[in-house]
Order: sequence, then structure tokens, then C-alpha cells
Amino acid sequence: GVLLVEPGTDYVTDLKVAETVEEEVDRCVECGYCEPVCPSRNLTLTPRKRIVLRREIAAAEANGDHELAERLRKEYEYYGIETCAVDGMCQTRCPVNINTGDLIRRLRSENQDKLAATGWKIAAQQWGIMDKVAGKSLTVAKKMPFPLVHGTTNIARKVMGDDMVPSYKKDLPVGGPARKPHKDATAEIVFFPACVNSMFGGVDGDGKHDPVNATQAFIRLCERTGVKYRIPDNIGEMCCATPWKSKGFTDGYSIMSDRVLKSLWEATDGGRLPVVCDASSCTEGLEVMREKVIKALEHKIVNGLKPGEPDYSRLRMYDAVQFAADNMLDKLTVSAPLPSVALHPTCSMTHLGTQPAFEKIANAMSDDVYVPKHWGCCGYAGDRGMLHPELTASATEAEAAELSEQKQFAAYISANRTCEQGMTEATGHSYQNVLQLLERTTR
Repeated sequence: GVLLVEPGTDYVTDLKVAETVEEEVDRCVECGYCEPVCPSRNLTLTPRKRIVLRREIAAAEANGDHELAERLRKEYEYYGIETCAVDGMCQTRCPVNINTGDLIRRLRSENQDKLAATGWKIAAQQWGIMDKVAGKSLTVAKKMPFPLVHGTTNIARKVMGDDMVPSYKKDLPVGGPARKPHKDATAEIVFFPACVNSMFGGVDGDGKHDPVNATQAFIRLCERTGVKYRIPDNIGEMCCATPWKSKGFTDGYSIMSDRVLKSLWEATDGGRLPVVCDASSCTEGLEVMREKVIKALEHKIVNGLKPGEPDYSRLRMYDAVQFAADNMLDKLTVSAPLPSVALHPTCSMTHLGTQPAFEKIANAMSDDVYVPKHWGCCGYAGDRGMLHPELTASATEAEAAELSEQKQFAAYISANRTCEQGMTEATGHSYQNVLQLLERTTR
């Protein structure tokens, strides 16, 4: 049943031509290994398809079919750009190390809405105010009739666009406590509490305990294990800058990253102390921020910096989950173990390599730990799950179905506030931060 072609030119006929499109993805061979881990794979496009369509647009232009190229560009806005979580999980499977999120972030940057970009730039400049307003707004919204708040956001979404205004959801919590500086001359670490934990309050998984959030839990664990820490003076004005990076708002990203790195350089005594962050995606955001600046200063760092000029390559970023597993667990006694727990690892954990630490803590708290076979990026991606709820619904479908076939677990655990929110909405179970549970079970 095999046909062998006779002509001696068969090796140059019927070749598939891949148009040159973007530096980030030109080396893609369209193998499709990335597809199983993409959160939008069952909703819109996979990374492979995002790249293929960029090539189809280029091919249409090259063939003079400008009408087709324009139609593809228009449809690509939602299918390719708006529903990409830019989580980078595709890179973990790609044999040539492509992160399609890099392409999507650049496209967002090149086509950013001027009004939105200005708004986010102002937000970066006034983040101390924005952080507090966001938390208080959630608290106020929770006290109001849900149909009123939900209806208001829906009207705003119709006017300004789904990709601009988040949709308010019934499962959203009240705002969290404000972040406060903490001085300690004998500090062993610099603690960087994530702003997402002050915007979104903690939740109580079983209705019997106080909803301590990850920040409060980590502070209690530090006090319980004798870890001395300090929190930068202007912590309320700082963010890992991931929202600006993900949305392609370069001006706001530069403002925030410059502020954060300068503050951390001072707080860490020039890189002497490690920085510990209590949200996995924010830890990754801080590390990416550091790496971006190092790359920009690479020539200077190699050839010598000016006296007093910060060498940001000396900054060390650690996730609180890893820190707790390495430096706290052996000093704690689990006095109230959990009968069973279900875990949701995050995409940031995968990039940081902290999933083993996550599971180590879970196994210390319970003899019955379940990691779903179909776990994957929840697609919440900061606020993307509120902008496009259908993305999270699709991304979590297999994991939610798997969990529904299992028994009811005593606790559902993750390590990033918005991922916990996404999984709560997807499964109907209250997901809590692993630090929250570690603090509770070792009281």
C-alpha cells in the first residue's frame, strides 16, 4: 500500500513552506507537543495554531490576498491574543524552547489601547492607592446585591469591551488586609507580600476557621519558627509587575520594575538577604523582572559597574513555598493533620521548579494527598479569568471533572491567590493557599 514516486526530483516536490513571521516563533516545526498543556486548547487556539495562523497571514499577504490577511488579523484578536493566558506552559514541552506567550505579549504591546495603556501607566505611578482601592471595592461589592454589581460590570463590558473590564463574580471574596512595612535590623530574609493577597482576602475552606490569607500565614510561620524578616518601607506601592508585562503595557512595566528593584536592592542590603514572596506567580514575576534588567545591563555587569551602581544579578528571589519546605517544616509540629487534601499545582510552580516543595508540605499535613492527573494552568492568569471567564471554564474542565469523580477532600490547596479563585469557581470547592493550611495545622 506504499507508493514510491519514480522521478528523481521527488525530494523537492510538495514541500511545506513556513513563512518567516516573528523571531520568537520562527523556529517552530509545528510538532504540536505544546498543545496538551495549553489552557485555551479546547476553546480557541493552541500555541502551534497561533503560530500557524501568523504564517497564514504572512502567506496571504505574500500572495496578494489582502482581504484574507485582514480577515485573519481581525479574528486573531480574540482567538489568538485575548484568550492566550501567556502562562508559558508551552515552553515546558517545546523541543526548541519556544514560549508563544512572548509573541503574544509583544503583539499586545504593539497594538495596545492608548487609553488603557495610559490608565495602567497611572496605576503603576499610584499603585499604593490602586492596591487599597481594589481591595476595598471588593469588600463593598460583596455587601451589595450580586445582580446589581454583576449587571453594572456587564454594562461596562459592553461599552468598553470584554478585554478591558473584568466581570464581577459571585465567588469573589472581600478585599484583604493592607500590606505594612516591618523593620528588623537582624532580618534573615526580605519578605515581599504580594499585592494580590491584599486585593483578594483569604477564604475559609470549611467554615470553622478564621480566613487568614497567605501573607498573614507566612508572617505567623516566621514568628513560630524564629525566622527574622523585614518588609520594605514602600511595600504598599510595589507589585511584581506581571499585570503590565502580560498585557503588554511597557511604560507601566518600566515604572514598576524600576521602583521594585531599587527598593529590594536597598532592603536586601545590596543582595545580601534573599527575597521571599508569598504567591508563586509573583515570585516568577520578580525573577523575570530581575532577569530582564540583568540582560539589559549584561555588558555593564561583565565590564564593571560604576561605584554605587546596583548589581541586580546579586538579588535572589525565593518562593515562600520553597522557603517553608526548606527552612520551616522541620521546626514545626503538625498538631491538627488533615484527613485528605487535593492539590492544584500552578504553571508558575512548574517554571520555578517548586512543585516538589509544594507536595512535601502537603504530605507533612496529610497522609492522603491527591494530585489530579489532569491538572493544568487554570487560565485565570491574573485577571484574564474575569475578562474571559470562558477561558478558565475550558482550561479547568478536565481537572474539575476528575475531581468530581473523587471523594470529598478535607481541603483543596494551591499556592497563588488568583489560581485558587479560578479553581474555586471551576470546582465549587474553596481552594486555599498551602501556607494558610500549614499555619493552621501547626498551631
